[in-house]
Amino acid sequence: MNSQEAFRKAFLKDKGVMKMHLEGLTLYYKNTCPYCQKVLGFMARNELSLDMCDITMPGHLDNLLRIGGKNQVPCLIIDGEALYESADIITYLDTFV
Repeated sequence: MNSQEAFRKAFLKDKGVMKMHLEGLTLYYKNTCPYCQKVLGFMARNELSLDMCDITMPGHLDNLLRIGGKNQVPCLIIDGEALYESADIITYLDTFV
């Protein structure tokens, strides 16, 4: 997590904006990806936060490839396993709402 993401998380938690931070989950995403925006929109509407890695940042794409074997985003890492496809990710996250 870079310093900008850490600041955003701390700010949102401090202001009480995010209802729940989901520990142990990491979302790999790219801002220009419409499928990523679908997942991020769901998270925002439901006030969910989790660790996030923008694959345009140094090292994040390499980590995604090492863990999941593909450079496809969005990708939710759950206990070291990759879950792809925005609809499947949203279905999984919906269990926390």
